[in-house]
Parts: sequence; C-alpha cells; structure tokens
Amino acid sequence: MDKLLAIMKPFMKKELMNVMHLHQSVETFHEYVPKEYLPEDYGGPKESLKTHYERFYEDLKNNQDFFTKEEQTRRVDEKQRPGKPKVASDLFGVEGNFKKLDID
Repeated sequence: MDKLLAIMKPFMKKELMNVMHLHQSVETFHEYVPKEYLPEDYGGPKESLKTHYERFYEDLKNNQDFFTKEEQTRRVDEKQRPGKPKVASDLFGVEGNFKKLDID
C-alpha cells in the first residue's frame, strides 16, 4: 500500500493527503480510532459486524415502502446547487491531460 500511495501522491492535493493515514499496526490505528468505538471483530466492545448487518438489513426490509416512495418522488435538482460542480480535478488535483500535465 505504501508503494501505491507513493505513486499516487504527486497527483493528489495536499488536503487529501493530510486526511489519509496508513497504519503499520493496530496500536497506531488506535491513536486515531479509540478501541471503545470498534466492533468486537476488531477488539472493541461494540456488537459484531454480522449482528450490525443483520439488524440494518431488517430495518431496511421493514421500511421498504418508505424507500420505494422516496425513490419515486424525491429527486435532486442539481441546477439549483450553489457553486460550480465538483469534478475529479477538484478532489485529486489533476488538471489538464497527459500531453501537458500540471502538478501542484
């Protein structure tokens, strides 16, 4: 993963790199995410991922009518969104094409 990130780093904005963290061990991961918030699958006290998934799936099935109605009636009008639309270059910092590549 370190090698892949090293290849991608020149094409990414500094802000995006600042929020990405690679962890060599579980201990360094716990510096960013306390153990008390993790499921038991990852050594924490919270319910297992399987239990969480099953409860979530049941909630979705129990509210199927609501989601079906929302899908049919609610749409977002992107023309009313303020500001210009975000594109890949806004997120990753790559502008231009490979004939003329501008790197920050």
